[in-house]
Amino acid sequence: TRDFNTLDEHNEAVIDTMNQADVDDYIIHLGDVVFGQDKAVGAERLYSKIRCKNWMVLNGNHDNRRINRLVFGSQVY
Repeated sequence: TRDFNTLDEHNEAVIDTMNQADVDDYIIHLGDVVFGQDKAVGAERLYSKIRCKNWMVLNGNHDNRRINRLVFGSQVY
């Protein structure tokens, strides 16, 4: 969370940044999609707030591949 007071504040900043992309753009998220206890809820919350629907996730060392596949579908690599 480095420059943020809370994890939620950090996550909202990530969402705001990703939403700068146009709906038809492509976003490649370079891993570590969510942190915290309930990663499935966090991933669903993130995905539901992103306007751009053309994106893929590259799993990071903090990601759960199974959860990311359930939430993001075939866009997980």
